[in-house]
Amino acid sequence: MNRQEFMEKLEYLLRGIPENERADALAYYNDYFDEAGVENEYQVIQELGSPEQVAQTILEDVQREASQSVRQDYSSPEAECNEGHKEEKKNYEQQHTNTYTSQTTTTEKQGMPTSTKVLLIIVLILTFPLWIGIVAGLFGGLVGCIGALFGIIVGLIGAAIGLVVGGIACVIGGIACLMVSPVDGLVSIGVGAILAAIGILLALPCIWGVGIWIPKAIKALVAWIKGLFHRNEGGNEI
Repeated sequence: MNRQEFMEKLEYLLRGIPENERADALAYYNDYFDEAGVENEYQVIQELGSPEQVAQTILEDVQREASQSVRQDYSSPEAECNEGHKEEKKNYEQQHTNTYTSQTTTTEKQGMPTSTKVLLIIVLILTFPLWIGIVAGLFGGLVGCIGALFGIIVGLIGAAIGLVVGGIACVIGGIACLMVSPVDGLVSIGVGAILAAIGILLALPCIWGVGIWIPKAIKALVAWIKGLFHRNEGGNEI
C-alpha cells in the first residue's frame, strides 16, 4: 500500500463525520507524509498502522469531543437550577422517610402495655403446676418413645448376631460332618448359610436405623428442649 491508497481508504472510512473534521484529519496526515518525504512513505504507513486503525482513532476522538460538548451544555445555569430543585426534592423526601421510620421504630419499641405484661406474668405463675406437668409429660413420652425404639433396634441386632453366630456354627459343624455323613454335612452347611444370610439381612436395617434415626430423634429432642427454654426467655423479657 502506498500513500495515495492509504489516504483514499482513510477518506472513505471517515465519510460519516462532519466535513470540516474530516478535512482537518486528512490534512494532518497529508502534512505528516509530506514532512517524512516520498522515500519514507512505507515507513510512515508502518508506523501509523492500517487505515482502519487510524480511522477508528479519529472516530473515537470525535465521539469524545461530542460527549464533552453535551456535558458542557448540560452544565448550563438552567440545568444547574434543575439539579438544585431535584436535590431539594430528594432531601425533602429523605427527611420525611427518616421521620416516618423514627416514628415507626418508637411505636414498635413501645410494644405491650405494662399492665398487660404484669397480668401475663401473674397468669404464668398461677398456672405453673399445670403447664409444667404438661411439659414434663410430653418430655417423658418423647424420651420413652426414643427408649422403646432403641430397645427394639438393640433386640433385633442381638437376634441378628445370634442368627449369624448360629449359622457360622452350623457351617463349621457341617464341614466337620462331611467326612462321616456327606448328606448331613451339606444340609448343615446349607442351613448355616441361610441362617447367617438372614442374620446379616436383619442386622443391616437395624444398624442403619441406629446410625440414622436414633441421632435424628435425639436432635429433635434437643431442639424441642431448646425451644422451650427460648420461649421461657421470651416470657421473661415480656
